[in-house]
Amino acid sequence: MKNLLRNLSVAFAAGCAGGAAGAVLLWLVAEALLRRETGFAITVKVTPGWMSHFVLLGGLWGFLQLIPIPKTSLWKRGLILAALPIVAMLTEFALLPKTGGYFFPLVLAKTKPWTEIGALLVWGQVSSLWFAKAK
Repeated sequence: MKNLLRNLSVAFAAGCAGGAAGAVLLWLVAEALLRRETGFAITVKVTPGWMSHFVLLGGLWGFLQLIPIPKTSLWKRGLILAALPIVAMLTEFALLPKTGGYFFPLVLAKTKPWTEIGALLVWGQVSSLWFAKAK
């Protein structure tokens, strides 16, 4: 029981760290690169609510770390685990185009889908690294 609770808490913390890293990446891309490259302002207001959405969802997706994946490198494990939220996001884009998004913040309407995919790839790498090192 003690080992199960430890694994659950480490998985959630790893997902939260990955979510925070992905949010920072998404903010940097939206503020720096897209504004400079396209010439139009994309204002992503970094508020506690915006950031907590990424951290909480990252923590919930972090429970994917508990899926037993055969021994692979951390890089491959991060890619495999990031594929599941990416598929969920793309499904949400395809099926729910008029909503603001249930699983992903309203920033999706202001950025391109590839920036969110990049944030989820960062989430996968950071959370896999955190989970492997903390476990």
